Amino acid sequence: MRRAAVSISSNIAEGSARISDVDFARFVEIASGSLFQAVSEATVSKRQSYLSDEDFEAIYEGAEEHGRMLSDLRRTLVRD
Repeated sequence: MRRAAVSISSNIAEGSARISDVDFARFVEIASGSLFQAVSEATVSKRQSYLSDEDFEAIYEGAEEHGRMLSDLRRTLVRD
């Protein structure tokens, strides 16, 4: 989960250094994938009783908010 979480910000940082918005948008997509991976791992952790329901809900709610922000960022980068 830590690696997936770090990957989110790392991909945003790397993408922001790209020359084109299309390239940046691709890294935002990769960051979104890492976000979904972290949620998946949290789900497994909850099912294995490593995570409490409250901690899972906090992670899930945070992921929903971050997912919306990543989606909005990507949309501003790739205007059709």
